[in-house]
Amino acid sequence: MVCTLRKIQRNANFLTIARNTQLQHYARGTKETNREELRHTMKTTRYSLSMLLAISMFCCLSAAQQGATTSSSLTVPRLVNFTGKAADAQGKAIFGIAGVTFAIYKDQYEGAPLWLETQNAQADSKGNYTVQLGATKPDGLPLDLFSSGDARWLGVTVNGGQEQPRVLLLSVPYALKAADAETIGGLPPSAFVLANKTQGTKTSTKSVPATLSAKNTAPPAANPAVTGKGVVNYIPMWDTTSDIVDSILFQKSSQIGINTTSPAATLDVNGKSDVRDTLTLFPKGTDSTLAVNGTAFKVDQTGKVTFISSQTFPGAGTVTSVGLSAPSSDFTVSGSPITKSGTLNLNWNVAPTSTNTVNAIVKRDAAGNFSAGNMSTVTLTASNPAGLAIVGTTGAPSGAIEGVNTGTSAGSDGVDGITSSAFAAGVAGINNGGGYGVYGTGFTGVYGVTGFATNNRAGIFGQFGTESGVGRSQSNTVAGVWGDGGTTSGGAGVVGTADSGTAGVFTSGGSGNYTLFIEATDASGSPFFAGNQANGAFCYMDNSGNLNCTGAKHAVVPIDGGKRIVAMSAIESPENWFEDAGSAQLIGGVAVVQLDPDFIQTVNTEKEYRVFPVPNGDCRGLYVTNKSANSFEVRELGGGTSNVRFDYRIMAIRRKYETVRFEDHTNDPDPHKMMEQMHKAKPSSSSDPAPVKPASPS
Repeated sequence: MVCTLRKIQRNANFLTIARNTQLQHYARGTKETNREELRHTMKTTRYSLSMLLAISMFCCLSAAQQGATTSSSLTVPRLVNFTGKAADAQGKAIFGIAGVTFAIYKDQYEGAPLWLETQNAQADSKGNYTVQLGATKPDGLPLDLFSSGDARWLGVTVNGGQEQPRVLLLSVPYALKAADAETIGGLPPSAFVLANKTQGTKTSTKSVPATLSAKNTAPPAANPAVTGKGVVNYIPMWDTTSDIVDSILFQKSSQIGINTTSPAATLDVNGKSDVRDTLTLFPKGTDSTLAVNGTAFKVDQTGKVTFISSQTFPGAGTVTSVGLSAPSSDFTVSGSPITKSGTLNLNWNVAPTSTNTVNAIVKRDAAGNFSAGNMSTVTLTASNPAGLAIVGTTGAPSGAIEGVNTGTSAGSDGVDGITSSAFAAGVAGINNGGGYGVYGTGFTGVYGVTGFATNNRAGIFGQFGTESGVGRSQSNTVAGVWGDGGTTSGGAGVVGTADSGTAGVFTSGGSGNYTLFIEATDASGSPFFAGNQANGAFCYMDNSGNLNCTGAKHAVVPIDGGKRIVAMSAIESPENWFEDAGSAQLIGGVAVVQLDPDFIQTVNTEKEYRVFPVPNGDCRGLYVTNKSANSFEVRELGGGTSNVRFDYRIMAIRRKYETVRFEDHTNDPDPHKMMEQMHKAKPSSSSDPAPVKPASPS
């Protein structure tokens, strides 16, 4: 008891020394800061003395009861009881052993954990369990985890699932702070000395003056190891030769503010500024050298000034002369320039007329007509709502209308025909003698562009026999080329052939669109077939969307830095298996693995599925048990209790394919016979009507 009281006295003396040392520092601060920090110090000192006396008395009482020596000390337990509920991703309670990870955070929602541990919790039928936090650690919970007095939040993760909402830890964990009662700020009393050397090693027993004055006229005692208190991120300054206080400079990351704690640039000055010598600006790249926030005014990196729209300038100009000029081939100008007063005159050399007159500017007559010989124009536009806009008539062995374009670009057309009618043609070629209606030569014989009709439209429309029912059912379809196979069995809408080139090319630059879209309208029809006529190999997609091929399915992958490309073959099976894989860890020889919720939606886990665990370290071996629709359990053989990590592979039957095995495709349509039928296709009868031609102009 005597030893303990002496220990209390010794620690109290050190607390008094530390308090007096702080009071000497406060005397050099501001009045408001001194008062606040003095209250904090006195409160902390009283709390420390009270806790010290309580813990020491408790040690003495325990020692007296147990008959131990007075040197025994009370060890604060570093375990905290926690009760929670184990549930899966669907909120269903987990019964039995569950792997639970506990993490303590500084913040409620974000941030990395300050402390982490995983325990095997025994949950009852409702999923409730109780554990002691820190039980898996040799020293339990670390003391410094709660010593700062800040809030701490606990996050819980069950069986590797999603972390549950964090909960605030209450006062019980903070009782671990009692282990600091025999220290000052976590340090032993021997770590503290008096700041003022003149006091020596004597402990002051005088009371603190009622008023601390910050205006002492006597200079402070010299102290080469000066420290100070201030606000974080403020740049300090010496207010005396031995004291440091906050300046008006504030640094936030790499930005410094003057009279502001939220700098928005490398240097942010809040207040007026004077520059008493040359100010030279060095722009960065193309950034403006000078700009006024909120306005369009700026000086760019070359010195060019951009003014605001309402900018005005001093001074006014005076007009001293007015002149007039015009092309001498068409006009005669007189009276120019005028310096004081006068009249400007402008006269035609040849007056405008509607007749065919050399050098005359065209002037339409009262009916809007004019006469001319040969005309050369960039664009000639003719409009006649009642009939033909342009009529060319000739008896010579040449075209009545000829369009010549000497340009070489993609749009350099000789003749363009445009119509807005849904029943007419942009360009109609009619041959009453039985020859070609439209004849085209060149790299592209005939070029068609869709018009602007409101329904189906195509640049070029080709039809075999009578229009098909599928073609008639289409609406609002737009195409550059539309081929309709008609009603003939085996007829093709579009056929592409080539000896050594590509028979068909499809290229799309649109975002979100298919380059090739294939659709079958009959429920039993197969939408796609691709085959090799020479060796009989083929792939086709049946009416259920299954891809069936006589060859293998590969993924081609570059290796050796792209110098080689190799094939990776797909694994084939008589049943529709979907696979998933992952990793987990045994805790005490047991691990519960939750199936991926998305994976569960694609397979039938109610039906037997396969799990193949592989350990990543030495153990007695692994086996799988307690399979359910949502999870399975992996255990170590022979009742082992290792904590080894392991990988696993899962195989499960695809939903709606549970009964499919070696699906029979013997009676599928023969693709080769379908191709032969198309090659032999002819019109269904000789009475099929010919396509309707546009009426011949009268």
